[in-house]
Amino acid sequence: MNIEVINYDQFLDFAQANSQFNVLQSIEHAQRMHKHYEYIALIEDQEIKAAGLFSFRNVFLGFQEVTCQMGPILDYNNSELVSEYFKKLKDYLVKKKVFELIINPNIILQERDINGELVENGINNLHVKEALINSEFKQIDITNHPYLINWYFIKDLSNIKNEEELINSFASKTRYSVRRTLEQGIKVREMKYEEMDLFMKFMEEASDKHDFKIRSLSYYQELYKKFVDTGHGQYLLAYFVKDDLLNLIQHKISEEQQLIENTPETSKKNRNIIKEANIRLTSHQKRYDVVSEIETSDGFVNLGAAMFYVNDNEVIYFNSGMNDELKSFEAPYAIQYEAMKRTIQKNIPRYNFYGTNGHFNGKPQQHGIYEFKKGFTGVVEELVGYYSLIINPLIYKSITLLKKITNRN
Repeated sequence: MNIEVINYDQFLDFAQANSQFNVLQSIEHAQRMHKHYEYIALIEDQEIKAAGLFSFRNVFLGFQEVTCQMGPILDYNNSELVSEYFKKLKDYLVKKKVFELIINPNIILQERDINGELVENGINNLHVKEALINSEFKQIDITNHPYLINWYFIKDLSNIKNEEELINSFASKTRYSVRRTLEQGIKVREMKYEEMDLFMKFMEEASDKHDFKIRSLSYYQELYKKFVDTGHGQYLLAYFVKDDLLNLIQHKISEEQQLIENTPETSKKNRNIIKEANIRLTSHQKRYDVVSEIETSDGFVNLGAAMFYVNDNEVIYFNSGMNDELKSFEAPYAIQYEAMKRTIQKNIPRYNFYGTNGHFNGKPQQHGIYEFKKGFTGVVEELVGYYSLIINPLIYKSITLLKKITNRN
């Protein structure tokens, strides 16, 4: 078996048949990183046995750090293959003046349920950690890292065939919220490149509310060009047309008024009908007043937006932002429902809510976001984690020391 650099088409032929394939191994991601990259494979008798996207970053005097995000892809149950690949990969990287390799394989550590609890007799890949450690890797603690993720929330859509089945798969509270957005006339459409400044505005609001760092406008613009323009991503915007919604609410007001007028107070049953109609009428009138006061220059009221990665085996909900003043319109429910509908229409089996934290992994401050995702039903996934292979210990120690000195100054 030999190490070879292969092209993307060769990698894709190998990777797409494997459930480990992820957008972070795609050519779009590689090109967006603006770094030297290579698809490095282990070949035996012209057959690819293992491969991954490796990004190179010059750090000091030509020495490089290499990362393989959500990879590399190989059969981690085959300990001999794991050992052989990383041994030969290390020899190859030595020649490239690499001092450290960082990987995080797209492999579940142990199967968990919707609450993050371990599933009895479920998937168990603790041996993968052992195989990596036996190949001289050391696990990296990412607990306080602002971007690196190891916990996800996943919904299996493979057995859901239509919109009604999709809605019925949600928890009751989420199902109610989704139906309410439909009844209110909340619409969802794809965003244009020229609207990335609007997306950025929503992200800034989310950052202020949830206290997390956001990227620059140019970052989201580049994501659009690399992923949306190539059919591997989408930005979705939730909105409503002010006049249409006012007309809809007015119609509901008229219906309730007519019901009240046409129901005689001759029985306890009728009096209950009138009472409930009055409650709904009051609610509709309040909603009408709220919508009437919303200012809009073009008749459209934008509620929030989200960005998604799309490939043949998975859709990933990457990030989003909402207008907090209009949160009562529940835009996140409308967006998630629309995104899942599109996923089903494309016969993509897996919907990935991306990073998920909560009480189950020691981050209770983010449990509310997890509860939102949980309402759509699914399971928590913990991956095997991030690992570092020190290829040149002397250079690694020197660069680590320089970083400490730089940070101190």
